Amino acid sequence: RLSFGGTLQFAPFGSVMISTIKIGQTTSSRVRCGFGESFTANRNTAYVNLASDAGGYVGLNTIQHTTLAQTATDVAHSTNWINIKLELKPTTTDLSINSILKATSSGTPLLKLEPNFYVLDMGFGAAVGQIRYMECYNT
Repeated sequence: RLSFGGTLQFAPFGSVMISTIKIGQTTSSRVRCGFGESFTANRNTAYVNLASDAGGYVGLNTIQHTTLAQTATDVAHSTNWINIKLELKPTTTDLSINSILKATSSGTPLLKLEPNFYVLDMGFGAAVGQIRYMECYNT
């Protein structure tokens, strides 16, 4: 898990995250990289979902208070490195993968956020996820 200790310095309606990430295996793992209100709460988040249970595709998940919106992309789930750009705007959240816009969600967080990255084992062994680069800024 990687978070910034509750330092909520990123605006919910004007922030960008650029990261290079990958998942280490295509079964029993989940990697999430994005912005969140807190590391443990499932509310006010926007993140990229690399998960073996995501229908085989990379997804964009947003939670506004407690309402989850899931948007699939056409990028197949694999163990290759991907470059992501997550852009929080006033009315949408955009996800670009390898410089191509792949998903837009009308779900947007409502409170200030912090960057986070975590790997979750879905019960079948050791989960592996990697992050090579992360840059975040307010727009």
